[in-house]
Amino acid sequence: MSRALLILLLLAGLGVATPRSRAFTLIGEVPAWYTDNTGRIPVPDIYGPVNLGEEYRWAVPNIIYAFDESFLNYFGQRGVEEVEKAIKIINDVPKMSAVKLSDYPMHSQRVNYRARDLGLYDLKSNTLKVLMEQLGLGTPSRFTFTLRVRDTSIPNNTNYLVIQRNFDPETWNPTPYVNGQLWTYNRIFDNQDSPTVKSSTIVSPVDPLILAEPVASAVPGFAFSVFGLGSYITGLTRDDVGGLRYIYRPDNMNVEVLPTDATGVAGSSSGGGSSGSGGGGIDEWIPLPPSSGLTNGAAGGAGTGTGVVITTNGVFYTQAIRGGVDKITFVRGPMVYLPGAYSFTNRFTESIVAVTTNGAQRTVSQRVTRLLTTPDIIFTAADLTSPTGVVTPYSRTDVATSNDAINGQATLDGPGQFGGGLQITFNKVGATLQNFAPSFLGQASAFGDVLWGAFDGSTNDPVVFPDGSSIRDLEKKVFGGR
Repeated sequence: MSRALLILLLLAGLGVATPRSRAFTLIGEVPAWYTDNTGRIPVPDIYGPVNLGEEYRWAVPNIIYAFDESFLNYFGQRGVEEVEKAIKIINDVPKMSAVKLSDYPMHSQRVNYRARDLGLYDLKSNTLKVLMEQLGLGTPSRFTFTLRVRDTSIPNNTNYLVIQRNFDPETWNPTPYVNGQLWTYNRIFDNQDSPTVKSSTIVSPVDPLILAEPVASAVPGFAFSVFGLGSYITGLTRDDVGGLRYIYRPDNMNVEVLPTDATGVAGSSSGGGSSGSGGGGIDEWIPLPPSSGLTNGAAGGAGTGTGVVITTNGVFYTQAIRGGVDKITFVRGPMVYLPGAYSFTNRFTESIVAVTTNGAQRTVSQRVTRLLTTPDIIFTAADLTSPTGVVTPYSRTDVATSNDAINGQATLDGPGQFGGGLQITFNKVGATLQNFAPSFLGQASAFGDVLWGAFDGSTNDPVVFPDGSSIRDLEKKVFGGR
């Protein structure tokens, strides 16, 4: 073989492999097959892996957030700033129809070694991670290979079926690559002698020295993730943005339902838009042209007759065929959430495919007004220590709803959507000491601490929470001395 031909073959091979070097995982309501027997861990797994076409997403372009009293008391204004730094990273992503994956790195994770030695979690980075989950992305490395079936129907035999739930953002094919890093599995964990049988593939990177973990990955200190104490994130990776592009691209059409707080008018856009800033008046609409029998009482519309123009008193479609919103934007309403004393108006325009009562489909542009008495996301703080002593950095509520029943006849695990009522709670338990009976009942060393901080790659001292804490006091506790 000539040298020139060899080079051409190598380049051709690289050309084939390159699109498969990135991947994303979709999550939604826990599928029926995802159990203890196939790798589910109930406490962190409020969602489970789903297939292409079964993605979960927000049906609105603007997600409204606020902070409650417990968060502000513990983290203060600096905590608010760190959360909003994470939000800005997502808000700065362009429209999915215009995004270029080559603009994003395959690695955005760094380590502040001083913060690591002090046992600090970065508030901004952890906020960013949990928000990516709540936008519909799971842990790619974990689900490159995952159990689908554990079969014990044959006596004295246990057989397993392994599938891939990690997809390339260019080809959408299953792939074992995560941000260019090849993953595999070489064994399956199975504690079949225990009362509660748990099984799982044990996945691992082929080259453990490559650190290519996306932001959308497991919680800190959890398996399948190297993100932990002292880790911080500089931005989204290619996998993250590729996953968002798949979910929220405008040509990704699903039947979805607007939130119950949404009202509106049907018509064609004219003049000023509605960016979600809240407040302000609704300018006039040019009505749709006359049409025949455009009614949809099930969708909340008022009846219209033949030749009647749909105006501000016409049909408003809460349920419709919707494409991805293209651009997700987090919007802060009133900063402090007080139950029973919260009000925010959010407006936006959408183009939908409405299904009329005679079964016809028609593209409609309609204006949506949301009158929120509760924000979509509330950031809060609490002691999250479980009765068994398990300590987690944060928790979040399950806000996923399957739309499988309104999308087709086949029984699938999606598509679905996320809705309001999401609470993201950061653990404020602080330092914890663990003792074991009967031998070790004196003061033990720190164990499972949840100490929050704010830090980056600069030489600045890490900020320590709760608000007003001193890093010098923390150093004395950790390292001793005066």
